[in-house]
Amino acid sequence: RLMFPSRIPIITKKEFLNQYSISFDGSNDYITVPANSSINNIFDGGGSFSCWINADTIGENNYGRIFDKGGLSLLYMNSATTIEFAQNFGSSQWWTTGAVIALDSWYHIAITYNSANVDNVPTFYINGSSIGSGTPGGTTSGTAADDSGSALLIGNNAATNRTFMGNIDDLAFWNTLLS
Repeated sequence: RLMFPSRIPIITKKEFLNQYSISFDGSNDYITVPANSSINNIFDGGGSFSCWINADTIGENNYGRIFDKGGLSLLYMNSATTIEFAQNFGSSQWWTTGAVIALDSWYHIAITYNSANVDNVPTFYINGSSIGSGTPGGTTSGTAADDSGSALLIGNNAATNRTFMGNIDDLAFWNTLLS
């Protein structure tokens, strides 16, 4: 499990603004990181992800992407304003948290996951507290999709129709399950 200080405060937008986070306008802003062996298939055998987000809206088409890489994505989603993590196994598999993420507030989001087996589930953390594995959607079969030829997109997806609107900061991936 991820270990964080026992209390990570929710910081309002005004307190954090202009402190070097990346601002996405929800229209055409996103970052492309070319495919690279250091970030390919990061969850194979166990990996972790974390970032800070402050969403202004739920994103384009109600599914604003925090990141997207091949068959792997983390979304700030729909009118329920929750976080969703997806991994492609030939058929899409996704897990949705039950935790509501308020607009215009900073949250630390982290996920640990091992894609080696379709029965494995991600563990979600919000502001340092585990909120469990989330609710699965769809069914999985086969093996996790290979994303080694895919760029990492921050703030959108490859089709550029899922823009994130708000700020993202300190985005990081690890090729190990943090505990």
